[in-house]
Amino acid sequence: MINKWLSIILSPIIFLVVYDVIFNYIPMYQGHGTLPIEFVFFMAFLDLTLLGTLLWFYQASKKYFNNGAVFFLSANRYGVRLSRQGYIILVASAFVLFFYLIYNVFGNFDISNIYKYNQRFYSQSKVGTSWVFFFLYAFVFVALFDIYLHGFTRFKIYCVLILILINAATGGRGNVITYLLLFVIIYGVTWRGKNVVYMTMLVVFLMSFTFLYNTLSRSGAENLSGYLESKSSVADLNQVHAIEDSFIYWQDNGACYTCFVEDLKYFFIPRLLFPGKPISNAETRTVYPDVAAIGSTYTFGIYGSSLLNLGVLSFLFIPAFYFIYSYMYFHSLYSRHKSFLNYFFIYCGVNAVQFVRGGVFDVRLIRLFVTFALAYFLYRSILIFFGVRVFPVYKKHA
Repeated sequence: MINKWLSIILSPIIFLVVYDVIFNYIPMYQGHGTLPIEFVFFMAFLDLTLLGTLLWFYQASKKYFNNGAVFFLSANRYGVRLSRQGYIILVASAFVLFFYLIYNVFGNFDISNIYKYNQRFYSQSKVGTSWVFFFLYAFVFVALFDIYLHGFTRFKIYCVLILILINAATGGRGNVITYLLLFVIIYGVTWRGKNVVYMTMLVVFLMSFTFLYNTLSRSGAENLSGYLESKSSVADLNQVHAIEDSFIYWQDNGACYTCFVEDLKYFFIPRLLFPGKPISNAETRTVYPDVAAIGSTYTFGIYGSSLLNLGVLSFLFIPAFYFIYSYMYFHSLYSRHKSFLNYFFIYCGVNAVQFVRGGVFDVRLIRLFVTFALAYFLYRSILIFFGVRVFPVYKKHA
């Protein structure tokens, strides 16, 4: 029962509804922004409709659980797996890249600089060294993919948590939270681990610690109350202003149909070859040019980003996207087959915060696709390196 509810609670639908309540409805209720009443009704109707749809997914998940279509069979039935040496290579490589980032920003290997100058490290570590993060993210995906295929051991759990904590130290709170969610859903739902309550509590603790540490470090606040009184909390906890400004821009100027394409054309050009490559995204440069001028960026979320990129079509796109998105999550999670594609859709499901917070038309999603492609390449390469015959990853139950 806990395993089933875990998949429901971590579904894209619940993320959207909770996000709307915390980041849109509550700020509007408190008088911290307004939206056209028609748009508020649209969001509320979408939330209620998706919650109703969740009942269907609930019934479907009960059927899958009852007929045993979850993954708790012997790991040997799914081909090869990473050896301990493979995990050691991942962890050692992550440490090497992490210290390279420290040296690149501070000119030394003093790890205490991350705590003392966290804002500097967070902003400068990605300038000219974005490729490092592709590998740090991919290492986590490689380890979790092996666990998804073959199950958990204590050694694997320790390695995965170390890889996630290294990523947390770089300041990527959103990615770290979704890694932890993917970890617990593979443990609790895919493999129906016996200690699912303990693992869930551990994940909640690590998520809370990561969020608080990175949030306070970025804002410069000394405690939570100081953060809540700062301007950073307004940007973090209030999406109404971004949606409102996107709505106004769309009404006055029409949709910026090329915003996503603009970011995409810069994506594959290294900053070494193009020093003037924009740091902010196209939406920020369009709606908030003063913010983009100081090298910062703004998050518009699925509503604001869709309005800017699609205009009136966003009212059709958003519900269609969420129905398909949610279906692929549940279908992949309870599929009778294990594959890299199903693994990818499960991650996208628990990474709903990216789609709600960052939007669908966001170049960060391209980074996600590239990272997964890199992870698949690394997974196969490590197996080949140790002389393992690489079988097809897609395997059927007997």
